[in-house]
Amino acid sequence: MLKRPPQDGPYTEPVGRIETERGSASSEPTAFQGAPSGERAEFYDFGLPYGEDAGSRTDDGLVKRRHSRRDRRRRRIRRTVIAVVVLLVVALGVSGALLARSALSVRDRAGEAVGIVNSVKDKVTSGEFSTLPDDAVRLQALCADIEAETSGPLWAAASVIPVVGSDVSAARELVSVLSEVSADALVPMAEQLAGATPGRLFADGSINVSAVCAVVDALADSAGVLGSANERVQAIGDTHVAQVTELVETAKDGFAVLDGAVKASESLSPVLPAMLGAQGTRSYLVMAQNNVEIRANGGLGGSQGVITITDGQMEIGDFRGSLRVSDDQQVLLTDEENNLFNKMTGNVGKVTGDATMIPDFPRAASIIGQLWEAGMGQHVDGVIALDPVFLQYLLGLVGGVTLPDGTAVDGTNAATVLMHDVYWNYPQEESDAIFASVAQAAFDRILSGIGEADMAGLVQVFARGCDEGRFIVWMEDADEEQAIEDMGIANELPDAGDVDGVPEAGVYLNNVGYSKMDWYLDLNVDVSSGMKRGDGTTTYDVTVDIANTCTEAEAANLPGYVGVNKWMDDGSIQLVPLERYIVYLFAPAGGTISDVNVQVNGQADMTMKEGTYNGLNVTYGMLDLYDEESCTVTYTITVPSDAAGELQMRVTPTCQDAREGNL
Repeated sequence: MLKRPPQDGPYTEPVGRIETERGSASSEPTAFQGAPSGERAEFYDFGLPYGEDAGSRTDDGLVKRRHSRRDRRRRRIRRTVIAVVVLLVVALGVSGALLARSALSVRDRAGEAVGIVNSVKDKVTSGEFSTLPDDAVRLQALCADIEAETSGPLWAAASVIPVVGSDVSAARELVSVLSEVSADALVPMAEQLAGATPGRLFADGSINVSAVCAVVDALADSAGVLGSANERVQAIGDTHVAQVTELVETAKDGFAVLDGAVKASESLSPVLPAMLGAQGTRSYLVMAQNNVEIRANGGLGGSQGVITITDGQMEIGDFRGSLRVSDDQQVLLTDEENNLFNKMTGNVGKVTGDATMIPDFPRAASIIGQLWEAGMGQHVDGVIALDPVFLQYLLGLVGGVTLPDGTAVDGTNAATVLMHDVYWNYPQEESDAIFASVAQAAFDRILSGIGEADMAGLVQVFARGCDEGRFIVWMEDADEEQAIEDMGIANELPDAGDVDGVPEAGVYLNNVGYSKMDWYLDLNVDVSSGMKRGDGTTTYDVTVDIANTCTEAEAANLPGYVGVNKWMDDGSIQLVPLERYIVYLFAPAGGTISDVNVQVNGQADMTMKEGTYNGLNVTYGMLDLYDEESCTVTYTITVPSDAAGELQMRVTPTCQDAREGNL
């Protein structure tokens, strides 16, 4: 901090150094006292001369100043620096123009490459494999040219510019990755596909087994290259230019999806021909779950039918309602299953639609398959479960169907029609039949129209359905089931012994009021960031909000099939807007649940119990919510120290987004 001059006189203390003609200097501030003979004293304040001795003046009083060699050297350095700066400014101007022209050239060639990629995609979908090698070679050459352009000194220099340099580096890395993928993956894949049976992958209710298997095999064979490419793309750091940021994010999403497809292809490749009926007819039970009567895996399996596949040719049988078997045909449950899922209803081992109360879908589907064979005399090789929301996604690609009264059911309204309108607009005795008929018509439309659907859109729809737990599959064959698990569409519970895997917990609901009230259900789960503890474990705070959003006005006009019939104290039966659930909080493998607090309408309520399921810790309890009532459950999950990665949470899918118009 600088001193202020004294208020009663000038500030005369010199600050700086004394310098002689010989260039010697002292760093100490010195008052003006003159200088030894033959030397000249100069004084500096903050590096600027302000004083001299008597010998440095001429007769007319002008200052006589001689500069030392050091002064001259400084001036030469300054002139040199100025010259360099000027040259840099000029050079940057020229280089900037060259870089701009280079960027435009890269953009044009990148646009040409994108056109080839789109053409390749269309050819794969339509089964025109013969020209793929030529396209792949052209694409490789373009990518190599682009990489060579962006590897030059102009782009290298631009990558060190503050702020935007990271964007240039990101673009160069993306180009390098694409060049590598083009040369080491796409060219070999194209050559491999050229030998496949031509024809569309899907057409007229059939699957081109040879072509589909060739695509899967080609992806599997490129796993190493594509996996490495995904790692490089995901490692790209922050960017600042909007267009580059969007490009990087798109690339990260795309390569993540591709990496998932490749990993799934590695497991799927050996078993896919058999699954598509190339080694004998396969039969799969398709179950349309109804989320307005919620089950842990999604909803009551209220409509079911069998699809058979013989060498890719698909046929779908008639759909029917949920199947109930006799007591002597029921599937025996474990003590844990009876205690957790069957005590209230007694139907889990008897009714196909209720087996999905077990959140472990492989176990639930196995029970469904056994019940179907016992009741219908038909063996099935697997079970496919989906809900009306996923049906709406599919109908958005293949087109809609029409109800007998002329109502259109399509990609804009299928979920609302199936989970709301059929109960409000049709008599109770017709609603289940309408649900089944719409489900069957939708499947017929999907099978006939899937060949014309956009392949990229189809992949996105299935990926979305899998992520949301709305499309799940079980295979009886162990190797095929492993492939399904690798694809992430099995909805299996974690193995209790897998404590060093990615931790997965769960929040599941079972409607035990047998109502269709879950159209009004809001279920939201929030998980905090993990907090590492001294013993190596990690804790997460979880908040579960459950609400019955049915209004008083809606409650007064509920159809009989939607609400719950309740015995009143006077012996009468009254229709009430009740949501009655058993709520399950599942801990991850090796993890625990603690500090559970339940607030119903802001008041402490609801007794939670503790149990286990196949070695996993479970906290559960029954909850009643009438119209406009809500519940909040807070608790802590502790994950073992050996767990890999952040806690993942699986939650029963609802129809909340359909009700709110957010699909």
